[in-house]
Amino acid sequence: MNCGGAVVYTLPAVQCAGFRGANYYTHARGDTMLLRRVLSFAVVVLVVPLLVLQIAMVSASYTLLQTDYLADRLEEAGAYDFLLDRLLPTALDDARNAKSLSVDGTLDSNPLIVLGISNRHLVAWTTSVAPREWFDETVRTAAKEVWAYVIGRSDEFAVTLRLPTEDEVLASETSNLLRHSHLYDYAVDSHLVPAAEEILTAEVLPFGSELSAARVESAVRHVVSKGWFDARVADAVTAFVPYATGSERGFDVRMDLAELGPAATAEYKLLLHDTGAYDSLYDSIVEPAVLALNGERIELAPGVLLHTEDVVTAIRDSGRGQWARGEVDRAVDEVSGYLFAETDSFSFVVTLDPIADEATLRLEDVVHGRILALSTVIGGNAADAQARRAVAGRADIILADVGPLIVEPLRGEVTFTDLDMRDALSRQDNEQLDDIRLLMKDGFLYTEEDLRGDIRRNFDDPESVEQAIETVRDLFSDGWTFTYFDLLEATRGEISHNDFESIRYGSGLVRMLLWIVPVLAGIGLVAVFLLADGRWHVRAAWVAATVSAGALAACALFAAVHFATGASYEASRADAALASNVTSELAYTQALVDVWMLDLGRAVVGGFTSDIAIKSGVSGAVALLALVAALCLPQLEPLLRRYAWPRRR
Repeated sequence: MNCGGAVVYTLPAVQCAGFRGANYYTHARGDTMLLRRVLSFAVVVLVVPLLVLQIAMVSASYTLLQTDYLADRLEEAGAYDFLLDRLLPTALDDARNAKSLSVDGTLDSNPLIVLGISNRHLVAWTTSVAPREWFDETVRTAAKEVWAYVIGRSDEFAVTLRLPTEDEVLASETSNLLRHSHLYDYAVDSHLVPAAEEILTAEVLPFGSELSAARVESAVRHVVSKGWFDARVADAVTAFVPYATGSERGFDVRMDLAELGPAATAEYKLLLHDTGAYDSLYDSIVEPAVLALNGERIELAPGVLLHTEDVVTAIRDSGRGQWARGEVDRAVDEVSGYLFAETDSFSFVVTLDPIADEATLRLEDVVHGRILALSTVIGGNAADAQARRAVAGRADIILADVGPLIVEPLRGEVTFTDLDMRDALSRQDNEQLDDIRLLMKDGFLYTEEDLRGDIRRNFDDPESVEQAIETVRDLFSDGWTFTYFDLLEATRGEISHNDFESIRYGSGLVRMLLWIVPVLAGIGLVAVFLLADGRWHVRAAWVAATVSAGALAACALFAAVHFATGASYEASRADAALASNVTSELAYTQALVDVWMLDLGRAVVGGFTSDIAIKSGVSGAVALLALVAALCLPQLEPLLRRYAWPRRR
């Protein structure tokens, strides 16, 4: 309505204009709310992955990215117990079946079989040489340095491992180990018995006799007793260990064999007695002497004859059969002294003086009996009868001639010297005799040159064996330095250099993002709070929902990874266990190591993923409770106001 140039709005017109303004404001506000909600959802979508990433990185920073992490896992896995209780016995069992350990490629010469050392004693030796305290400290130090390199906290590493055992302890424990082995039996059967048989076969000692192999072995074990052998082995080990550990440049293993002389002499006398070799004195000396003096037959009178056998028998039976033993024992004493280089020559005399009278009486009894037998002969012509009566009448004279004619010539001394013995031996036996005497005089000496000579004679590839010896010496003296290249080699190509670099780069990236991601996530949560429409409890509900979504997403993700790696682990473990059926020398050992490494990897991955899944699940549950509390706050606010604040009067 227009009144005098003024515009007058009527009520309907004003109401119409107000409605249009209100409608515009409503539409504008609706567009703003929609935009804020879209932005809120967009920010939530960005914040949830950041929260998942933050949870993973925080967990990794307190586990995987700690330098003690690998050392702690190895300690939890019981590395030392695994080494002693499972790995070492399995490796020893595999080694006992491995032909490559033997000198000639046969199981009979495998040192583990020859020595017959039980797994129990080898494990005890290992615990003495490398005690648990040293092992745990060494493994922890090495694991920390290696893991620090893997996670990028250091650019290189060099772990040096040294055995803590002193030479004296190592020698003592090794001697004790060999004392419980079959080394003594092996030395007796393969070296000492053949040497003894060769000496006896060569008749180096006089009046030798045929001996069974069992009797020779028994004699050797009495002469070289196990106590004496173990003591000499301990001396040899004590001399050799400083060389093996690199403390000394060479070694001299000395052994005095002359001290075996008394025992060897006594045992040889027993051998002669057990085999009846003392009777050989009669066959070797007495009988040839009787034959040389009188021939086969001795006629004392017509019809009265003595044979060589009669004379030898009388001498044999005289002195209660002890004359020969006494004479032979004296001979053995003389020759043993010469053999063991106690004297440079020997000469012993065999004489019948001790038994001459008794031998004469025994021969007179034989002659008297034959005279009586001759006198009782009936028949023949008169001349024969008269001759027999004449012999009987001269019986006393005939008996008186027995001693001077038969025994007295034998009373002369029979001398046996070292020259006589050497004349009876061949040139080869004489050379062997000289070697034995030299060995007994100077003792047994074994040096580094002898060791290397034996290696060159007994191994097809002596250079590799000598190199192995030097490697062992360097290992003991300088220790074993484990570097990055050894780590690559230990993985057998399954992890390459690029893989390690990727791991190191990823670890560094995690440490860098560990401070950036929380800031971005915090900014995002603040943005969600500010963009949310409504009162503050609605905004808090948006934040709680965002945190809950991120935590539950992390829980679901790492739970899925946990179960997926578990299934993969079971398949890999089965494959590693089946590898023990492969025909190879150390198949069971390798399979056991592979399975244990899989178990360790499973413990690392499984522990990491399960830890994140559990913690994020708990965090998500707490966030859900906060969300429910925020949404229910309007309904709860009157109650809170009613009971939480006192009423105004």
